[in-house]
Amino acid sequence: MIDINGIEESVLIEAQDFNMPVLQLYNEISVRNKSLSESDARSLASRIIGAMVAEGLVTLVRGTYREIDEDCYSLETMRDLSPEETDLILKRPDRWEEKDVFSLTETYELAITERGTKRLDRCR
Repeated sequence: MIDINGIEESVLIEAQDFNMPVLQLYNEISVRNKSLSESDARSLASRIIGAMVAEGLVTLVRGTYREIDEDCYSLETMRDLSPEETDLILKRPDRWEEKDVFSLTETYELAITERGTKRLDRCR
């Protein structure tokens, strides 16, 4: 059984200090649930993100990073995605490669909201 509440809580914990890349959430789901296919893991990640956005716990943002060296990136810009952009990403997890959702330099990330911070405080 997949622990959705545990995944949501880990997203909030991670996003509290730094935004959580969608790639990281996908990887976490894949590692916790090795029996899921790649497609199912993406679909689950998309549904979790959608539920958290709908509850107002996180927003989806787009970060642009500049590669400084092989393992180091520097943030250049960060912007909130519009509701329309968010819907386009979440409705088609099977097309995340085409949208560069897993890019290291043009990342889609989850940013915690004030409501998400309050929820996390209640969990502790």
